[in-house]
Amino acid sequence: MTSNLPILSIIIPFIAAFVTGIIGNRIKWLRNILAAASVGTSFLLMIVLFKPVMIDGKIIYYWFGNWAPVDKWAIGIGLGVDQLSLLLGLIVSFTTMLSCIYSIKYLSYDDGVERYYPLFLLLSGSMLGFVLTGDFFNMYVMLEIMTFAAIS
Repeated sequence: MTSNLPILSIIIPFIAAFVTGIIGNRIKWLRNILAAASVGTSFLLMIVLFKPVMIDGKIIYYWFGNWAPVDKWAIGIGLGVDQLSLLLGLIVSFTTMLSCIYSIKYLSYDDGVERYYPLFLLLSGSMLGFVLTGDFFNMYVMLEIMTFAAIS
Protein backbone atom coordinates (compact mmCIF):
# COMPACT_ATOMS: atom_id res chain seq x y z
CA MET A 1 0.00 0.00 0.00
CA THR A 2 1.31 3.45 -0.91
CA SER A 3 0.58 6.60 1.08
CA ASN A 4 1.96 10.13 1.46
CA LEU A 5 1.46 10.16 5.24
CA PRO A 6 4.97 8.90 6.15
CA ILE A 7 6.73 11.66 4.22
CA LEU A 8 4.32 14.31 5.50
CA SER A 9 5.05 13.35 9.11
CA ILE A 10 8.75 13.95 8.43
CA ILE A 11 8.55 17.02 6.18
CA ILE A 12 6.19 19.05 8.39
CA PRO A 13 8.70 19.45 11.28
CA PHE A 14 11.48 20.27 8.78
CA ILE A 15 9.41 23.03 7.17
CA ALA A 16 8.38 24.33 10.60
CA ALA A 17 12.06 24.37 11.64
CA PHE A 18 12.85 26.60 8.67
CA VAL A 19 9.93 28.94 9.40
CA THR A 20 10.60 29.17 13.15
CA GLY A 21 14.23 29.92 12.37
CA ILE A 22 13.12 32.85 10.23
CA ILE A 23 10.60 34.08 12.81
CA GLY A 24 13.10 33.95 15.69
CA ASN A 25 12.02 36.16 18.58
CA ARG A 26 9.98 38.62 16.49
CA ILE A 27 6.60 36.87 16.85
CA LYS A 28 6.99 34.59 19.86
CA TRP A 29 3.41 33.37 20.06
CA LEU A 30 3.41 32.35 16.38
CA ARG A 31 6.74 30.55 16.78
CA ASN A 32 5.44 28.60 19.79
CA ILE A 33 2.14 27.67 18.13
CA LEU A 34 3.87 26.65 14.90
CA ALA A 35 6.33 24.40 16.74
CA ALA A 36 3.64 22.71 18.82
CA ALA A 37 1.28 22.38 15.85
CA SER A 38 3.91 20.79 13.63
CA VAL A 39 4.90 18.06 16.11
CA GLY A 40 1.22 17.59 16.99
CA THR A 41 0.41 17.13 13.31
CA SER A 42 3.18 14.54 12.99
CA PHE A 43 1.70 12.67 15.94
CA LEU A 44 -1.79 12.80 14.39
CA LEU A 45 -0.43 11.46 11.09
CA MET A 46 1.15 8.56 12.98
CA ILE A 47 -2.22 7.89 14.66
CA VAL A 48 -3.94 7.87 11.24
CA LEU A 49 -1.50 5.15 10.14
CA PHE A 50 -2.40 3.00 13.17
CA LYS A 51 -5.45 1.23 11.71
CA PRO A 52 -4.02 0.13 8.35
CA VAL A 53 -0.69 -0.94 9.82
CA MET A 54 -1.46 -2.37 13.25
CA ILE A 55 -5.00 -3.68 12.80
CA ASP A 56 -5.10 -4.56 9.08
CA GLY A 57 -1.45 -5.69 9.00
CA LYS A 58 -0.48 -3.69 5.91
CA ILE A 59 2.96 -2.24 5.24
CA ILE A 60 2.82 1.29 3.88
CA TYR A 61 5.49 2.45 1.43
CA TYR A 62 6.42 5.81 0.01
CA TRP A 63 8.90 5.97 -2.87
CA PHE A 64 10.55 9.32 -3.62
CA GLY A 65 10.30 10.42 -7.23
CA ASN A 66 7.94 7.54 -8.00
CA TRP A 67 10.88 5.12 -8.21
CA ALA A 68 8.92 2.08 -7.15
CA PRO A 69 10.70 -1.29 -7.25
CA VAL A 70 10.71 -3.19 -10.53
CA ASP A 71 10.84 -7.00 -10.33
CA LYS A 72 11.65 -6.77 -6.59
CA TRP A 73 14.74 -4.59 -7.24
CA ALA A 74 14.53 -1.25 -5.46
CA ILE A 75 17.07 1.42 -6.40
CA GLY A 76 15.06 4.43 -5.25
CA ILE A 77 14.79 6.08 -1.87
CA GLY A 78 11.86 4.81 0.12
CA LEU A 79 10.07 4.98 3.41
CA GLY A 80 8.42 1.92 4.90
CA VAL A 81 5.98 1.80 7.78
CA ASP A 82 5.53 -1.61 9.34
CA GLN A 83 4.33 -2.43 12.84
CA LEU A 84 7.67 -1.87 14.57
CA SER A 85 8.47 1.40 12.81
CA LEU A 86 4.95 2.68 13.48
CA LEU A 87 5.27 1.86 17.18
CA LEU A 88 8.62 3.67 17.34
CA GLY A 89 7.19 6.56 15.30
CA LEU A 90 4.28 6.88 17.71
CA ILE A 91 6.66 6.94 20.67
CA VAL A 92 8.95 9.51 19.05
CA SER A 93 6.15 11.80 17.90
CA PHE A 94 4.29 11.59 21.22
CA THR A 95 7.36 12.37 23.34
CA THR A 96 8.44 15.23 21.08
CA MET A 97 4.93 16.66 21.18
CA LEU A 98 4.85 16.54 24.98
CA SER A 99 8.32 18.02 25.34
CA CYS A 100 7.51 20.80 22.86
CA ILE A 101 4.35 21.74 24.73
CA TYR A 102 6.22 21.66 28.05
CA SER A 103 9.10 23.76 26.71
CA ILE A 104 6.82 26.63 25.67
CA LYS A 105 6.35 27.72 29.28
CA TYR A 106 9.65 26.37 30.59
CA LEU A 107 11.83 28.24 28.08
CA SER A 108 9.75 31.42 27.90
CA TYR A 109 12.44 33.46 29.68
CA ASP A 110 15.51 31.76 28.24
CA ASP A 111 17.92 33.72 26.04
CA GLY A 112 18.60 31.02 23.42
CA VAL A 113 15.00 30.08 22.70
CA GLU A 114 15.13 31.47 19.15
CA ARG A 115 17.66 28.73 18.30
CA TYR A 116 15.94 26.05 20.37
CA TYR A 117 12.77 25.54 18.34
CA PRO A 118 14.40 25.16 14.89
CA LEU A 119 16.90 22.67 16.30
CA PHE A 120 14.19 20.86 18.25
CA LEU A 121 12.03 20.52 15.13
CA LEU A 122 15.02 19.30 13.11
CA LEU A 123 15.64 16.70 15.80
CA SER A 124 11.98 15.68 15.81
CA GLY A 125 11.77 15.30 12.03
CA SER A 126 15.06 13.45 11.78
CA MET A 127 14.10 11.00 14.55
CA LEU A 128 10.88 10.22 12.67
CA GLY A 129 12.85 9.87 9.45
CA PHE A 130 15.28 7.54 11.18
CA VAL A 131 12.59 5.11 12.31
CA LEU A 132 10.55 5.27 9.08
CA THR A 133 13.33 5.01 6.51
CA GLY A 134 13.62 1.99 4.29
CA ASP A 135 17.37 1.94 3.62
CA PHE A 136 20.68 2.36 5.44
CA PHE A 137 21.85 5.41 3.51
CA ASN A 138 18.88 7.52 4.57
CA MET A 139 19.16 6.12 8.07
CA TYR A 140 22.71 7.48 8.13
CA VAL A 141 21.56 10.85 6.75
CA MET A 142 18.88 11.13 9.43
CA LEU A 143 21.43 10.13 12.07
CA GLU A 144 23.68 12.97 10.89
CA ILE A 145 20.82 15.48 11.09
CA MET A 146 19.96 14.18 14.58
CA THR A 147 23.58 14.60 15.66
CA PHE A 148 23.77 18.13 14.27
CA ALA A 149 20.52 19.18 15.93
CA ALA A 150 21.33 17.55 19.26
CA ILE A 151 24.81 18.99 19.77
CA SER A 152 24.23 22.50 18.37
